[in-house]
Amino acid sequence: MDRSRRDVARRVFITCWLVYSLHVATNMIRENYLALAIGDHLSFRVDEYAGMHDDIFEHPGFGWHIGSNPGASMLAAIPYALSRPILDPVIRAVQDRRREAGATSPPTYDAPLETDRRLYEEAWRRGFDVKFGIASVIMQSLCMAVISALGVVLMYLVLAGWLKSSRTALWLALLYAFGTPLFYRTGFLNHNMMMGTFGFFGFAMLWNRWGWSRVSDTGRFFLAGLAGGVCVLLDYSGILLLLGLGAYGAATLREREGARGVLASGSTRRLGAWAVGAIGPLALLWFYQWTSFGHPLYPPQHWMPPVEYIELGYQGITTPSPELAGMLAFDYRFGLFVSCPLFLLALASPFFRASGRAVLPRRELIVCGAIVLAFFLFFSGVHYTRWQFNTGIRYLAPTFPFLFLLSAVTLMRLPGLASRILGGVSIVFAWMMAMSRDVSGGKVELTDQDTGLGVLDPVLSVLGNGPQLPALTTLSRMEGYGFLTSGLLQPWQLFLFLGVLLVLVWRKRPVS
Repeated sequence: MDRSRRDVARRVFITCWLVYSLHVATNMIRENYLALAIGDHLSFRVDEYAGMHDDIFEHPGFGWHIGSNPGASMLAAIPYALSRPILDPVIRAVQDRRREAGATSPPTYDAPLETDRRLYEEAWRRGFDVKFGIASVIMQSLCMAVISALGVVLMYLVLAGWLKSSRTALWLALLYAFGTPLFYRTGFLNHNMMMGTFGFFGFAMLWNRWGWSRVSDTGRFFLAGLAGGVCVLLDYSGILLLLGLGAYGAATLREREGARGVLASGSTRRLGAWAVGAIGPLALLWFYQWTSFGHPLYPPQHWMPPVEYIELGYQGITTPSPELAGMLAFDYRFGLFVSCPLFLLALASPFFRASGRAVLPRRELIVCGAIVLAFFLFFSGVHYTRWQFNTGIRYLAPTFPFLFLLSAVTLMRLPGLASRILGGVSIVFAWMMAMSRDVSGGKVELTDQDTGLGVLDPVLSVLGNGPQLPALTTLSRMEGYGFLTSGLLQPWQLFLFLGVLLVLVWRKRPVS
């Protein structure tokens, strides 16, 4: 990698990290609670947060735990634990002031959903409200935003190596960063999007189109296996990425060996390195399950109390359903192609390949398409897919980088003006979703009476109320914090400040 490309990569990272961090959402999800427990006590038990989330449950004899894999929480616990020397005194000072003031009831929180109001009141009573707010920002800005920004850098490096043009790769990478639901999903801790980034990292290691020479072939296979293992540590659907990367690695080695019937010793060694890389995160997952539930192989969902859809198949997982497939693709609240029309271009990529006009190699085209199809078919049989109505597109987030690579094949074949207009519209749409995040129509249950407009609700909110930032929106609804958002902190002021920073980052021309 030459110096110019490294320089661009640094600027891309800083740009994405700044923008993603500014658009932080203060949501407390199940992974946050485990991250707090790890950072506070080096424990997998979340007993002190019992009853604060539907996915926190008690397993007799083992305490309270979350009903998901621990990977995202383990990663988020790192910056949280490092921040505690500063965070803990702030929390103690707030609690001391409340006791001195004799406060006995929580302030008003004018949230649109009753569940959010109840959570805030309970958090206030337990003394967790400030901790939750600051910790969620730390975990998003120093974990989630960092991982997503690194994913965009990786996309830039892959595109630059593939297209042999740093300029084209830069603009495509920024389109991936801010013109797809990656922007929206990075608002708070999200293991699905992390899986996409780690899975794409494994793919990039095996393809090595950027020509990374500092790591040997064996080392790259090890890193690809490690990335696949981390995907499973994040969620069991990561098995699709782990197996896909393994098959892709074997195919690349088989091509090198040509027509010979057996793999040479070097190829066998590389596959062994892939397996060694994968086993580490898998062993950590098994350890977590053993200490938390008493059995190393059963997933956390196996122990959860009965919930809606759990009676279908195994824990709500059945064979693919045409109804769920249609919802994954086109539901107005979380459908893939509704949330990101840009991804429709991916459907045309195989035809460009067949006509000989695409430069994406056939094997990589097949691998990207197979990974997308595998996730689509799998989640077409997961009935919890319906629960995306409250937070927007989520389950197919691991496919975003692969879909974008396929979409780039088509995008580069469009007339220049058409591609620029499509890119600009995609960025504006994705930005509006990141600014105003409600896609549920203000509903907390999936009912036939849901009259919301899904992904159009954030668009109408921004058009009607102007630019917004999720964290400021939350503060404006809380009694006692209105003075901050009424004059001191306004979205336009922070956007102006961000613009100045980005001008400084890009003040010198990075590419010729």
